[in-house]
Parts: sequence; C-alpha cells; structure tokens
Amino acid sequence: MKNFYILSLFIFFSCSHSEEKIAQYQSQIEALTTQNSSLQSKLVNQETQLNALHHLVKLQQENDSLSKVIKDLDTKVINQQVNGEMIGFDANLIYHLPKEILTLMESLSNEYKVIADINPFFLKVNFSGSEGDYDHMIRIEHIATKKKGFIIVDETYTENFLILGAGERMNGSSDDFSFISTFFVEKLDNMKNSIEVWKSDPRQEVVILYSSDHIPVLFYRDVSEFQLKWIGD
Repeated sequence: MKNFYILSLFIFFSCSHSEEKIAQYQSQIEALTTQNSSLQSKLVNQETQLNALHHLVKLQQENDSLSKVIKDLDTKVINQQVNGEMIGFDANLIYHLPKEILTLMESLSNEYKVIADINPFFLKVNFSGSEGDYDHMIRIEHIATKKKGFIIVDETYTENFLILGAGERMNGSSDDFSFISTFFVEKLDNMKNSIEVWKSDPRQEVVILYSSDHIPVLFYRDVSEFQLKWIGD
C-alpha cells in the first residue's frame, strides 16, 4: 500500500510538471506565432514598397525613352523645316537671278552656295555708270569654312566675277562677312562726301553694307577697280 501512495505521488508530480512544460511551450508557440505574424506583415509591406519602387523605375525608364523619342522627333521636324526652306529657296532662285548667273553658281556649287540669311540676299547694281551695265551682288557662303560673303557677277560676262569675303580677302578686309546684317544700293552722287572717285557718272551706284553693329561699309568701283571703305575711315 505504501508503494502505491509513492507511485501516485510520483505520477501526480510528474503530471503537474508536464502541464507546466506544456503551458510554457504553448506560451512560446503563441509568442512565435505573434512574431511570425508581425514578420509576415512587414514582409507584405516591403513587397508592396518593392513593387512600388519597380513601378517607379519602369516609369522613369519609359520617361527617359519618351524624352529621347521627343528629341528625335524635334530634330526630324527641324531638319524637315530646314530642308523645306532650302528646297523652296533653291527652287525660287530662277525667279530672282538670270539663267546665266544660275549656271555660274551651279559650276561653283562645290565651293560656294547662295544663302538668304539677310534680306535682300542679292542686289542688281550699276557700278560702272554705263547704260545697261549691271552686276549682281549675291550673298554666298564658302561651303568648306562656313565663312560668308558676296559674289559680284557681271550680268553680261558671267565669267567676270569677284568674291568678297567667303574665305577671300580684298584690300586687307576680313575674309568672313558674317557680321553683315543688310545691304542696299545708293547713288554714288549721294556719297561723294564719303568717298572720292577719279571719274563718276550720274547713273553710277554704290552698295552700302551695314554690320550688326550698324557700322556702314561702302563697296564701289573706281574706274575698273572695286574698293571697300568703312565710312569714317
């Protein structure tokens, strides 16, 4: 009987100890479950943030790509406009310049091209004063150097021409007349206070060129020689 009581006590204490362990384990399981739930929630939040970040990166890539497309389109539009203007300009030259002068310019097309960066881009001038003796003074650009100037062509004898600027110097002048913003024809008689010529005719004309600084330059013929003079020299 004594042994029976001892065994019962042993079983009782053993069961009590097991219940405490079980309670501890259950408490640990609950804590781990709570911690796991918290980690799961954080993981979901991180995945949401990561997806948002991926979306932002994708949007940025699309925006960068779109900017490049827009830039390419802008370049094409500008080139198309420039080409259209040049095609229209070249096509309309036949309405402004004599056929013989256009033939000359075509023969010089590897070196020079007619441009219209100033208005007007050409003048018809009677430099000599002789009746019916006209020259054309045309705005040009030297293709290789991009330097600008003028070509003066005899309307009758187109093989007689002079390059002013556009890579060529005359009487110590600049070889680039890009600074000229406009030019026009004036009677020589109206400019006699500014220049002296050996002989003049009432029909004789000069060309006044204005720089972008509004400084006038006279271009004229004295006998058979062309002269260039800054007014005020």
